[in-house]
Amino acid sequence: MGGKDGIWKQEIIPDWSSVNKTEAFQEWKVEFNKQYDDLTADTHAFITFVSNWKFINEFNTAGNETFTLLLNQFGDLTEDEFKLYVHGHTGSCLGAHRQNWIESSSKVDAPPSIDWTSVNGSSYVTNVKNQGQCGSCWAFSATGSLEARYAIKHQLTGDSITTLSEQELVDCSGAYGNMGCQGGLMDDAFKYVMNNTAGPGLCSEKEYPYTGKDGTCQASKCTTRYDAISNYTDVMVDSSTSLQAAVAMGPVSIAIEADTMMFQFYHGGVFTRNCGTKLDHGVLVVGYGEESGEKYWKVKNSWGGSWGMKGYINICRECGKNGKHGQCGILMDPSYPIPK
Repeated sequence: MGGKDGIWKQEIIPDWSSVNKTEAFQEWKVEFNKQYDDLTADTHAFITFVSNWKFINEFNTAGNETFTLLLNQFGDLTEDEFKLYVHGHTGSCLGAHRQNWIESSSKVDAPPSIDWTSVNGSSYVTNVKNQGQCGSCWAFSATGSLEARYAIKHQLTGDSITTLSEQELVDCSGAYGNMGCQGGLMDDAFKYVMNNTAGPGLCSEKEYPYTGKDGTCQASKCTTRYDAISNYTDVMVDSSTSLQAAVAMGPVSIAIEADTMMFQFYHGGVFTRNCGTKLDHGVLVVGYGEESGEKYWKVKNSWGGSWGMKGYINICRECGKNGKHGQCGILMDPSYPIPK
């Protein structure tokens, strides 16, 4: 049994000893366009790949959790290397949060479930993106909420939603506290969108494409700016009810701790493992619901469609593993823009 049949894509491999790991590794490298500088690096990646694969297979075979794992583009990273990928060399892709209370969403009559990626067959959320090696999670979380909130207010769905430029935020919002690929904060991104000298709103992804590295600001070259906002607001911290009410009105930017091995290879189901509350990753809550009796938040990530459930993860709402701060700290730092 070799790698050519895509065996590394299977959740459970009953006969682990019969698998041709070398062949599978070669296939995985082709899938994710992996290339290494020398034989030493290639060998290290192979050993890590096999170790991760064995761990994943044993985890899924045990079947003791409400979620499953699967090899993905992070298959060649050890747990420490993955932490470095999430944190970067500055310790996090997030800055220090500052509260901005504008309006309360706690009085909203929230429905029992909602999914902004599928409302009556239409999506108010843009496609999953990939931040790559740049610590720009904050920019992707910010554009995600900007895109969706504007689309909801103006009833734009699917291809009619303008995809916004994360690169503009990376290159241009330093005066508001952000540090490009070395980290930033969603609220500081919102401040830039409101007040930058190039005009309110952001360039489109098409006019200002993502490069995944720090660059010189080119915002003045865009012919049109999109999704202007009047302000932004922070949701009451450590309040599941408040976050649910906010998400009932539209997607919400949040911060979580995402540096664990379970998060690294999450594939499907409701994520219920203790993941910590040292916030290091900005993402987007696009809905909430219930699966097999387990309530969850539906979260859009920025690691591409090969991670998780085509780029999404369901994080438990009431499993209590991280106390009042919510699973992975999901209740600690929620905010969203208020579109014009």
